[in-house]
Parts: sequence; structure tokens; C-alpha cells
Amino acid sequence: MLFLIQAGFGGLVHNHDGTFQFGFVGSVGLSNIIHAKIQALLAGIRLSWQAGFRKVMCFLDSLHEIQLVIEGTFQFHHYANELEIIRDFMQ
Repeated sequence: MLFLIQAGFGGLVHNHDGTFQFGFVGSVGLSNIIHAKIQALLAGIRLSWQAGFRKVMCFLDSLHEIQLVIEGTFQFHHYANELEIIRDFMQ
């Protein structure tokens, strides 16, 4: 069962030697924690890509989110589009 809350996300980006590059925050509105975590991952990857980073390592605290990204899901999953975009960046 998913509970809807006012949800936001954020993240930090560091370069290969650990030097802080930039941070980001965003809102997903009335949603759930899974959606917020997926949006954080997607935003971090997009912003890193826009900054010119092509080899990106992500650190997540959600095994469920990692499984959704790596194993995929059915095409009608609520977050299938976001997960597909993340997988496209991974290639």
C-alpha cells in the first residue's frame, strides 16, 4: 500500500575525487516515496549529463528502486516512463 504525501527530492553531485560539483532539489507534489526517489535519480542523472559527465556512479538507499531500474518492470507500471529514461542513460 502506498501513502500519498507532499514529496520532494534532492541530491549532491561530486566529481571523481569527491569534490562537490552541485546540488539539486525538486518537488513531485502529492505522491509517494518511491516516486520521489525515482525522480531524484532521474534529475541527478540528467543534470550530470548536462554538466558533461558521461561516467556516473549513483549511490541509492533503496534496494527496491535499484531493482526497478535494473530488472525493469511491465510497460504499464506507474513509473515505467521514468525508469525507461534512466535505463536509456545507463546505456
